[in-house]
Order: sequence, then structure tokens, then C-alpha cells
Amino acid sequence: MIDDLKNKIKSLLKKTSLEESDVLYLLVEIGKIIEKKEIYQDYQTLWFYRNWVAHTKIEKQSVFVKNLKEKIKKIDITKGHAITAIFGFISFIDLKNEIIRFFHQQIENGLLPSKSFLDSVQVSLVQILADVPVNIDMGDKIVKIYIDKNGKFTIQGIGQFKLEIKLL
Repeated sequence: MIDDLKNKIKSLLKKTSLEESDVLYLLVEIGKIIEKKEIYQDYQTLWFYRNWVAHTKIEKQSVFVKNLKEKIKKIDITKGHAITAIFGFISFIDLKNEIIRFFHQQIENGLLPSKSFLDSVQVSLVQILADVPVNIDMGDKIVKIYIDKNGKFTIQGIGQFKLEIKLL
């Protein structure tokens, strides 16, 4: 089963550009490998985005969500000055790095996706997640994270301000 999944994922690397359906398929197939091998802790960012494309509410308290909550709390406490704490998440840098590591460690040793492949994943992912907020229960409040079709990443519910960052 794992070899079949790897081959399906490798076939996506041959495409010159990715459609939204390709990125959904990629994340689903990666998720199957993560589940089969039970390596959730090793690929927390991938697992989070894989779940976000399929759900509008993240209820399970994964280590990634707990870490994300801590970063959000830090931003809230510093009244926005700790934005660097969450920049890797909202800029897709963490996701791209994890995809690179996943391909190298789980698909084929030394296999690395190209920059254009990773950029195509990001562009399609923005369109998939556009206007599909994910709600993070912080205990005392709900923080809403969403991306619009123009690539503006917004985190709402942290203190008295709304954080907006343009990605594309």
C-alpha cells in the first residue's frame, strides 16, 4: 500500500503545474502515509493543513494546534509585536519545509520537490482554503484563521486587533 501511495505522489512531481485537485490529492495521499506509519508528530504542519482542507473546525488538540495556540497567546500578550512567532505558519514556509522533508524521508531518499512545485502547492492551497476559516478554541475565546482568494492571511480574535498578512 505504501509503495502505491509513494508512486502516486511521485507522479505529481512530473506535472508542470498543479491544479487545486492535485494539491487536495497530494495532501490526502500524504495523510494516508502519515496515518499508516503513525508519524503524526514528525509532520505536524502537513497534518494540520491536510485536516484544514477537509474541515472547517479543528477540535482535536494535536501538538501542532497546542503550539499554534501558544504562538497566538504570545502575539496577544505582546499586542502583536511577536508576529515572528507565527510567521513560518502564515507564510507557508513551515509547510514547504515539511513537504521537502517528507519527500526526502518518506517518498524517496534524496527526492526533493522543485521550488516551482512548492510554489504551485501554495497558490492552489490558498485557493482551496480561501474563505474557509478554521476556528481554534483558545479556552476563553475562539480565534479564527482564514485566507482570502487574494492570499491575505487573517487571524481574528487576538486581543483588540486583527492580523492581516498578504501572501500572494
